[in-house]
Amino acid sequence: MSKAYDRVQWGFRHAMLKNFSEHRIQLVMCCVRSVSYNILLGGKEMGLIMPRRGLRQGDPLSPYLFLLCAEGLSALISDYERRGKIKGCKVARGALVISHIFFVDDSYLYCRATEEEGQNVMELLQCFQIASGQQVNLNKSSVFFSANTGVDVRTRIWSTLRVQEAELGSNSSFVWRSIFETRKLVQVGAHRRVGNGSQISISLNPWLPCDENPRISTNHLAFLRQNVAALMVTDNLAWDVDLVRDLFNDRDAQLILSIPLSSSRTENVKDLLWRTASNCLPTKVQLRFKHVNIDSNYPLCTSNCETILHRLVECPFARSCWERTGIGVSIHVAGTFTGWLESCFRLFDGEQRKIIAMTCCATRKVRNDYVWKKRNVNVASVTLLAKGMLEQWSKAQDKFHVSTATFLIAEMWRKPGAWEIKINVDAALFLGADTYNFMCVPRDASGQVLEAISCCK
Repeated sequence: MSKAYDRVQWGFRHAMLKNFSEHRIQLVMCCVRSVSYNILLGGKEMGLIMPRRGLRQGDPLSPYLFLLCAEGLSALISDYERRGKIKGCKVARGALVISHIFFVDDSYLYCRATEEEGQNVMELLQCFQIASGQQVNLNKSSVFFSANTGVDVRTRIWSTLRVQEAELGSNSSFVWRSIFETRKLVQVGAHRRVGNGSQISISLNPWLPCDENPRISTNHLAFLRQNVAALMVTDNLAWDVDLVRDLFNDRDAQLILSIPLSSSRTENVKDLLWRTASNCLPTKVQLRFKHVNIDSNYPLCTSNCETILHRLVECPFARSCWERTGIGVSIHVAGTFTGWLESCFRLFDGEQRKIIAMTCCATRKVRNDYVWKKRNVNVASVTLLAKGMLEQWSKAQDKFHVSTATFLIAEMWRKPGAWEIKINVDAALFLGADTYNFMCVPRDASGQVLEAISCCK
């Protein structure tokens, strides 16, 4: 444990004394809460400092109180063993099964060499940390395997537990010593790539872009067995900003939202524009030219042949999208998408050029979702997708993007003034189902709810 005595929460210690009489509990807690400190600063005594957690170092009562806290960890391990989530080992045939041993300030946990039990061990340690305030020092922890454990199994479990497997031997070769020395340097500079977040545990893996502490500092039981993907809006691969703000403290929320989820988005847009300008985007007309026997009508309007220019510019649906962005399609073109794009780039500045590129990419994606996933399409879905793609791309350009100060200010609800009514509203648009939902809650000056209204259409 890291700073074991200093981190113990008083509420946890009080809960561990529940089997004693209330009078004895109050006596013990009075001894604990009576601690105070003074400090010397520049030769002058300053204080009084009243702690809110921890055990006093050197106090003869502290070791016994810490043993009671360790009993909580022992009971939690036994509960996991009883539920079959971990299984201890036997030192001999017919001997008792041992799941853990505590000796002074050392702790030994025994379980089977499987990735599932490794996850369960990390889960119970995380649960104990949240309840007690203790923190496991993974840098001083090690994992030991039996001789018949395969290398691939060791690698997976080590990746799950994130602790050292072994120390450098006494007779190591020069090559191995060199590799071992560079490992620390790699660990300092390496971070997990978030990707879609499905392979990263919120609480168990170090995934934040922070060299000092890449793990989340927010303790919440809801994070156990949850992956980072649960914090995202899956339709357009973006962070669920409201959810992140609600669940995490300011430090964690700022780091999470600074992680770009679409750093390769610019390459996708460049690829699309190059393929359209090179006339090699696989439209239905192009496929028929290559002797593929399919209908050549564009699926969104079914009245014209699907060429690149019609799909991205001339189709009534595409025209509505361009009108909504403010670009329009009234520019004179030479009958090709390339000519239209060149005219746009000559007429508009850099910011509008980005909007043009993202709208082309969003129009193509919405068309593909309609054809292959049978999703309903509308103009709003294209403009929202293009705006989200541009925002994600802009953030990805700054590797060390920091949110604005207004983002870090926690929003606090306040009662309305006298003779006033405050109405809180919220709404959500579900593009895949082509539906929307809204709610409103009016409250009076005392904060009492007058009515709650919701509607889904």
